[in-house]
Amino acid sequence: MLIINDIHIGVNRSGGTTVQSQVELQAAILQQLEANIEEESHHVVVNGDLFDSFYIDLRQVINTYHVFFNWIKEHQSRLTLIAGNHDWSPKDGRVSSFHLLGFMLTKGNIRGLIEVLDYRSGFYRICDGVYCIPHMPNQNMFDDMILEAVKSSHDGQYLLLHCNYRNNFTANSDHSLNLSENQVDQLMEAGWTLIIGHEHKGYMLRGGRVIVVGNQFPTSISDCIDDTEKCMLNLNLLNRKHDEVEMITTWESAGQYEEIDWKDLEHSSTEAKFIRVIGAASIGESSDVVRAMSKFRQASTAFIVSNAVKVESHTLSSDIEISSMEEIQSFNVFDALMSELSEDERDVIKQLYDQEMD
Repeated sequence: MLIINDIHIGVNRSGGTTVQSQVELQAAILQQLEANIEEESHHVVVNGDLFDSFYIDLRQVINTYHVFFNWIKEHQSRLTLIAGNHDWSPKDGRVSSFHLLGFMLTKGNIRGLIEVLDYRSGFYRICDGVYCIPHMPNQNMFDDMILEAVKSSHDGQYLLLHCNYRNNFTANSDHSLNLSENQVDQLMEAGWTLIIGHEHKGYMLRGGRVIVVGNQFPTSISDCIDDTEKCMLNLNLLNRKHDEVEMITTWESAGQYEEIDWKDLEHSSTEAKFIRVIGAASIGESSDVVRAMSKFRQASTAFIVSNAVKVESHTLSSDIEISSMEEIQSFNVFDALMSELSEDERDVIKQLYDQEMD
């Protein structure tokens, strides 16, 4: 069984991309998916967030359909799609792209080889030894499913989840669920090894009993930072030994991710696909940063070129008081900032603003 997650097909990054690089990033994600599964002749499981949002461009759905349909046709193998928090929304009455894809696949003369699982599936047995809990509409429902897994009399060894691990902030958000340390204690005592999707950086804890796979291909600059490689997970369910879990490298940062000082952009010949522009600049150099970034981005073949340059900042006066929502709504941040700058600094900001409007 091959387990992948957080592919985010149809991703739409508003920062650091051009129209062309956005298209190329979307194409690269699909190519990576196809490369990941093309040699796999057994069971493939997508553990959440196949798509980037509830509704993506129909062309992306069709392209995804062809990737999976051709794979199933060639190998006659099972495909399990588990809904993640980006794949659907309980507050949207439309048919999600995720469910549309499932409908297309099951109607394509491959019925019986594909299953599409969402919150209605609950605590679900995928096959001998492997169960899952899809993304739930809220934390309470998720907690109930965890309790069901703890109390179950199962033949399972592995439990697939799509959630955060030890992130209490998300426990108050229905969009992103949290698995607590106490729940992990209970699940491990019940005999489960946990395989978790949702977080984009992979790691293992608890002696390998908690496996956060991470995504297989970056879709943002933050996916690349402090992450030298990305992997997918292969389970050898025919050989019940301790080494049955295999992490297979799908992407390496070397040559693909680079941080470049903005002053060095003009002379850079990098072929990296994910670039983070760094360095420091004064207020007076702000326009130089913008020009250097714009020129580089137009000439670069990178998918994303993000701006992380630190510009001298000015702290707003502490005597600004806002006492009502009406004042908050009418508060003009731009005017407040300009009032704190010198005349020369205001001229630079105005030039940048005029360039942006042009």
